[in-house]
Amino acid sequence: MARQTEGAAQRVWRRLRGAEPLLVAVTLAAWVARRIGFFDGWRWLLDVLTVAALTALALIWSIRLVQWGRALFEEPRRVLLIAGSLLITILSPPVLLFSLAQLGGELLVRLRYRGRLPAPATYRQQVRYRLPVTGCWTVYNGGVTPETSHSWGLAGQRYAYDLVVCDENGRSCRVDPARRPEDCYAWGQPVVAPADGLVIAVRDGHRDCPWVGIVDPFAWSPLGNVVVIRHAEGEYSLLAHLQRGSVCVRPGQPVEAGQMVGRCGNSGHSTEPHLHIQVQDNPHFLLAASLPVQFDGWWRFGSESAEAEYLSCGYLRRGDRACDCLSTEVTEGSGMAYGSRGPAGGAGNGCSARPMTPGEKRDRPQFEGGVPERETGFEPATTGLGSRHSAN
Repeated sequence: MARQTEGAAQRVWRRLRGAEPLLVAVTLAAWVARRIGFFDGWRWLLDVLTVAALTALALIWSIRLVQWGRALFEEPRRVLLIAGSLLITILSPPVLLFSLAQLGGELLVRLRYRGRLPAPATYRQQVRYRLPVTGCWTVYNGGVTPETSHSWGLAGQRYAYDLVVCDENGRSCRVDPARRPEDCYAWGQPVVAPADGLVIAVRDGHRDCPWVGIVDPFAWSPLGNVVVIRHAEGEYSLLAHLQRGSVCVRPGQPVEAGQMVGRCGNSGHSTEPHLHIQVQDNPHFLLAASLPVQFDGWWRFGSESAEAEYLSCGYLRRGDRACDCLSTEVTEGSGMAYGSRGPAGGAGNGCSARPMTPGEKRDRPQFEGGVPERETGFEPATTGLGSRHSAN
């Protein structure tokens, strides 16, 4: 009974967090409408909406303050560093303008879809996608349900994913506490095109945050270095937080599925090296709705399953370890590959030796760690307003 109550409370909290950006947008829209005299005959309705939104926001922020207060006793240095860096970042003029533009874009997207945003049950993807990485990566954040979503309240990031590389103990960095991006397994790992397409936009000059555990106060773009690829009309992949100087494609260049486009970095709003991946309906991030797409031909080590599960086509979900293949031997390259004796550290840019066949089963390695929901209220990555990762 206690577990059911706790699970229900966590689901409610996730839904509240997901609705936070929308509540902020409603509050601002109601305030603007009152200032310019719109809906004078409906001022009472604007007042009700404003009070309801502010009450919900006060509840969210109160819960968050309680979480941060508890975390302050457990990890004071980490909490103070992240809180300070977030405050400086929020007050940065470029980031402030980005957040305001994101709110405006959110309203435009919802108007365009008349409130009926793309959903797994109704959306039919036009392209078959592969994982945008090689080897085995952990889905730190993301899924197609309100409970697992990267940012359910944001149409632009509802179906986004944050991917990190973890070792057999569920840790994403070699040392604890990690201080530099180079301490983390995902740093410098290849990022590949998830499908054939045409490169639409790239950015490669944003610096990587030199620290781990805080949001870069000098970041001028939450996305950092990014590659946008057009795969079909209305389907574009966005790969963000890439390493500066690693982007090896240019606008107008055709790419094939699996072709390297850059390396995983720590640029933009990122508290540790990770890859932010999403498929969206518009090449412009601020005007796009994210799309629920499935990925082909990968292996899932779930948080509860004792065996690897082969998915010819399936959605990623938070807590899973997703592998493009399983091998008995690891070649040099990227990610973590799971060998016959469990995760093989270092790197594997794919598989050598024998990949498993779809009918074959393999025991899941026993992990001491995993990807638990962080009790501090801080997670490792953020792309703009409302995202749950400071490393988007």
